[in-house]
Amino acid sequence: MPIIEDSCKNCTIIMESLYKDYVAKITTLPLGKEKKEIAEYMIRAVVHVIPIMRKRKWHVDHLMEFLPENPSLLGLNEKHGDKCTIKIRCRTGKGSGIYSYEHILGTLLHELCHIVHSRHDASFYALLEELNREIENGEAKDFLDPVTGKRLGGSRNFGDAREKALRAAEKRQQISKVMMAKPQKLGGGKPQGLSPKEAVAQAALRRASIFS
Repeated sequence: MPIIEDSCKNCTIIMESLYKDYVAKITTLPLGKEKKEIAEYMIRAVVHVIPIMRKRKWHVDHLMEFLPENPSLLGLNEKHGDKCTIKIRCRTGKGSGIYSYEHILGTLLHELCHIVHSRHDASFYALLEELNREIENGEAKDFLDPVTGKRLGGSRNFGDAREKALRAAEKRQQISKVMMAKPQKLGGGKPQGLSPKEAVAQAALRRASIFS
């Protein structure tokens, strides 16, 4: 199990040797009773993306939870993987809650794409579609879920969650176009070239032409 270090400011998880070549440490915010559940989600997401990172020789030094003031911002990637921050908590009618695991995993995949592509252009969304497909195909099946102990595989809910995330991204882009002068990171302004839905649709058409 990973070593957990508590401090007055946050909860830092130093990943054990099996994982640290890909993500060295994880930090959650010290807010509310959800802290343990959030730490488990983040560890599970890291293990889920290890095959993706190993194949491409990617490394993230520090994965952190954050609560940005901009409600449409879901994640940031600094210096091509030195530090990735992702939004885990969401506002609900009852106050606050946690995004679904599929949503968190999708956000992490998005930020991993920024290791290679800084801009939200067609190349970025083509890579994101490739990573999504690898998750759906269960390329992490040889790894055990660090929380449940079961083998990880393709997520039946991941495709539906990804479609919902795309619709939400389009809605955020429409709002951002009115409220912001320039695009932001994940969840910000309109990406260069293609919208997320257009890029994913084109990638799906390319796959269909290959396998038809």
